[in-house]
Amino acid sequence: MLVSVSPTRHPARGKLAYALDFPSFGQAEAGAAQVASAVGVLKVGLELFVSEGPRTVALGEKLGCEVFLDLKPKRSSAPSPPPPDWASVT
Repeated sequence: MLVSVSPTRHPARGKLAYALDFPSFGQAEAGAAQVASAVGVLKVGLELFVSEGPRTVALGEKLGCEVFLDLKPKRSSAPSPPPPDWASVT
């Protein structure tokens, strides 16, 4: 989900995203503040959003960036099952 919060921005800036992959809101806010003038999108992942809530989206508005909510669960690290042996299927 892309949340637009700023109507006027340089077109190239919108192509740059910064992932807020930090364990706390304070760290994410500090990181975002350092790059906000150079990027157009802040990516908020599931872990940060679940732990810190909607204020992670409000951070984008505060800094003049759009927010991409990447709320899909991470894939399991368990190995995938082997592919079927199609030669044995009749």
